[in-house]
Amino acid sequence: MSVLSFTVEVLGTSILAGLLGALTGLGGGVVIVPVQCLLFKADLHYAIGASLVSVIATSSGAAAAYVREVYSNIRIGMFLGVATTPGALLGAYLTAKVSGNWIDVLNVIQEDAIEHPDRLSELQTRFYGALDEVVPQQAREFCDPRTYVAVGSAHDQIIEHIRERSIDLLVLGIRRTSHISMEMRTSGAFRIIVDAPCPVLTLRS
Repeated sequence: MSVLSFTVEVLGTSILAGLLGALTGLGGGVVIVPVQCLLFKADLHYAIGASLVSVIATSSGAAAAYVREVYSNIRIGMFLGVATTPGALLGAYLTAKVSGNWIDVLNVIQEDAIEHPDRLSELQTRFYGALDEVVPQQAREFCDPRTYVAVGSAHDQIIEHIRERSIDLLVLGIRRTSHISMEMRTSGAFRIIVDAPCPVLTLRS
């Protein structure tokens, strides 16, 4: 995405957010935060901060117009402003405490590797327990690890998980090889590397 197209998209989003905020009184953050996170892939904390700053201008301009047209009750507005301040401070404090980083640990059980289909639930439970130990305790201090156990094709399940969870980086474990041979080019790992919609970091076991 070029700088020009990015600027145009942000400008259009901002105009729409200001229009909806002034018409409904909800504030432009209803539009700005989801658009920044989903469309521009911004971190949630930065999206909230940018939204709060931009809403100041939106609210000030809309409030001035409503006061000029005698549509506003100043006393009620001031009371609400004072009453909502503690909630805003608490929300900002909690936002700073909530981690915006996640690590997804996914293990895919190949359907053709299941010897006893009736014991699949037990097998998945064992994998969940093993995956919980993959993320070291030090990493849990700055991220929120989530474990998943899927059944099916490794390629399909991993690619689907990346798209559904908007994964930024895939760390893929592969068998130890000295070079990418023709066998590697036809392997499932190579197909995942080629088809993954995000950067891939491979680790040889």
